Amino acid sequence: MLAIVLNKPNQDKLTYTDKNLRYGDIAAYRVRACVVNDGKTEYSKYSNVVKFKAKLDTPKLSTTRSELYAATVKWKSVKGAAGNTYTGEASDTKTCKTK
Repeated sequence: MLAIVLNKPNQDKLTYTDKNLRYGDIAAYRVRACVVNDGKTEYSKYSNVVKFKAKLDTPKLSTTRSELYAATVKWKSVKGAAGNTYTGEASDTKTCKTK
């Protein structure tokens, strides 16, 4: 469970972005309000717990014609993909891998 401390008074909506996740990580989050009153910190009960599982983005493909009967398929690498190795299917359903 990650402890999140935000000191942003008088805001209706607060957000937190966890930038340390990697593919397959499962993170759980909960928050509670606090106030310092006469030097003593008082806390509310914790919120409900929400969970998030980091997944890989879906590659976006584009094609160009490289020869009369040949197509070149292009895409950008996906953050977190193992060594940028991809599997896929062509219309003839053969599996291929990038070099």
